[in-house]
Amino acid sequence: MKRRGMTAVALLLCLLCARALAQAYTYGGSGSDALDELAVSGDGRIVMTGYTNSSDGTLASRTKTGRSGWVLCVDAQGNVLWSFCSRRGTHDIMSSPVCHEDGSVTVILEAEDDTGTKKELIRLSRDGEVMHRSIMCQTGGDVAYVMIPLQRFDEGYVLLELKEDATPLAYRLYDWDGQAVRELEGYDENGTVLAMADRHVIRIGNGTGTLYALDGEGNERRLTDVLEVGENNMLNARYDSLISLEDGGAAGCGWVLTDEGLRKGLISRWDAQGNLVFEMRMEIGRLWRLVKTADGLAAIVYPNETSGLDQSGSLAYGCPWELIRLNEQGVVYTRQSLGMGASPYDANCALAALPDGSLAVVQNVQPDGEDWYTDVRLTVIPAK
Repeated sequence: MKRRGMTAVALLLCLLCARALAQAYTYGGSGSDALDELAVSGDGRIVMTGYTNSSDGTLASRTKTGRSGWVLCVDAQGNVLWSFCSRRGTHDIMSSPVCHEDGSVTVILEAEDDTGTKKELIRLSRDGEVMHRSIMCQTGGDVAYVMIPLQRFDEGYVLLELKEDATPLAYRLYDWDGQAVRELEGYDENGTVLAMADRHVIRIGNGTGTLYALDGEGNERRLTDVLEVGENNMLNARYDSLISLEDGGAAGCGWVLTDEGLRKGLISRWDAQGNLVFEMRMEIGRLWRLVKTADGLAAIVYPNETSGLDQSGSLAYGCPWELIRLNEQGVVYTRQSLGMGASPYDANCALAALPDGSLAVVQNVQPDGEDWYTDVRLTVIPAK
């Protein structure tokens, strides 16, 4: 039987001999569980979404068994405030958490079974009680697939309907009650979305990756080209995370490909006109998620791809992740271990900033003696 509960760990900052006490909290049950998206409320509550196969441990209050979509809300000290599970299919997952000013939370239940898929908006109160549920879209007729693009507007969620051959049928905007508002005309005329932020987007089109500025309704204004697309639409660099900054500029992080086929870190910052403020390439590993801090930026790093293939000829399933902090000029001034976690190809590793400047990182982890990444670890790192 695996133990569940909260455990505190001291993490060492590797540069400048700086130290900060981080707290790590583990959630899950005896089944496989995953939480890989984060949202933070204005009062510091942390909302995580994913799925669960457990009905014990953190999920002991469940009355059903089997896989369900899962939403977990905790405070900054790791205390569980509420846990919510629901399903409509056999392979369900919760995604896309958004915290609203009134304390409520909206999520999308992505349900899948033998008959097709559904996307349902669920609005939960501050206490985790269902306020409203509405199926926004489902497969059937000409709609063979329904996807959630990276795009999210101030007004609600965007869903993409696709034909059997993956040709787009429609991009539709749904409000926070799950009601269709309008179809987005010409949404993809500037290319395919690569990375998305509140007020910026990077799209791939016509052989380049281009940074655009967005207004609240999704109208795009071209700023600058930020990467090239190689032969056969292959990328030699990629931005996996993009954030909008208070000065109207943006910052992005990801990877660049080496001659050996390994991925090294890439981080760039642009001003409001699209001028490059700085660009850094890093030997420490692929940069996966990025947030703004009081004195610069912070990112999480997956370092495994810098050291080559394992003995089986493939990249390892997981490795110890790191958190790095950078100053306003993009120079790393601290590195901090986050412990072993699943690789970005198996599960997301999410990062968010709390109102007090603390940072929250959620990872899927492998308990001692187990073969799979079946638990969730939330690490909260103080601002200083």
